[in-house]
Amino acid sequence: MSLPEAQVLRELALSKVLPAVVANPCLVAADGTRLPTPDFWLDDVRLAGQEHSRAHHVRVATGSRP
Repeated sequence: MSLPEAQVLRELALSKVLPAVVANPCLVAADGTRLPTPDFWLDDVRLAGQEHSRAHHVRVATGSRP
């Protein structure tokens, strides 16, 4: 998990209005097809979200440092 993803999850978890947030859920369609894994999921409202953190993932993939 990248720092931007962790920050978004922390902010969502602090909300007094939003339902519980699930990080990196395994989602499956009604027909059993596995769906892509979003960074977070709010089940009560069926909302998935993705925090784009390309710089973090490129560093991890290449082994480079910030």
